[in-house]
Amino acid sequence: MSEFGNSTEPSTKSTTSAVPSLRLNIQHLMLWTLCCSVYWWLSRAVNAMSTTHFESGLFSGIVTGAVFTGVITLVSMRLRGGPRLLNHPGHWLLVISAINTLINMLVIHSIAGSIAVMNPFDINSWEFVVLRVVQLFPPIAFAFAAARIRDRGWKIVFGAMVLKDAPALLYFLGMELPGSYFRPWPSLVLASAMVVISSVEIKIGPRRDWLHWTGVMTYFAIWTNQVLWVSSAV
Repeated sequence: MSEFGNSTEPSTKSTTSAVPSLRLNIQHLMLWTLCCSVYWWLSRAVNAMSTTHFESGLFSGIVTGAVFTGVITLVSMRLRGGPRLLNHPGHWLLVISAINTLINMLVIHSIAGSIAVMNPFDINSWEFVVLRVVQLFPPIAFAFAAARIRDRGWKIVFGAMVLKDAPALLYFLGMELPGSYFRPWPSLVLASAMVVISSVEIKIGPRRDWLHWTGVMTYFAIWTNQVLWVSSAV
């Protein structure tokens, strides 16, 4: 089995045996605090250099800090001979979110000076092309995850996440995004589906570790915040 093996089936030994070894402790909470602080500092540094801003508020810092805490814990345990990476769907959510955040932050930091002085109507500039390419990562990553995950319910959720981010391809091609892309219902549907699947798993299994639930809760929080923000803006 490969490093990214499909170990999301309830019957696999690695899934059940990994749960007791992944216990949340005070060290994880301290790491979470550190990750939140580092994210706030970096996002404000990038925002000070560019008109294209990262969210640097309390909510975004807490969620992003939880994401990087989970990824660091996953990698650390794997390096110490722990369970394979990406054992659960929530692990995929953590890793994809962390990579996407790093890509966006590094890209915007690299072209911050150009963005600050560029013509906002020059959509054919290389800066806009780079930003379009960056937007392609989430749907591609979710599609790859959907192909690797065996659990049918989560496979459907990841497939729906690909569809939710599909308009990024239109943006990459320079096409106008449909108005429905800015409506909250896709996020509301995904959040509801995640609640249903998680409720079933809590009752009948398979057992999931706290890192899986961290990944699930971060995306649920993001989608719920999107719904509330769009609804309040209407």
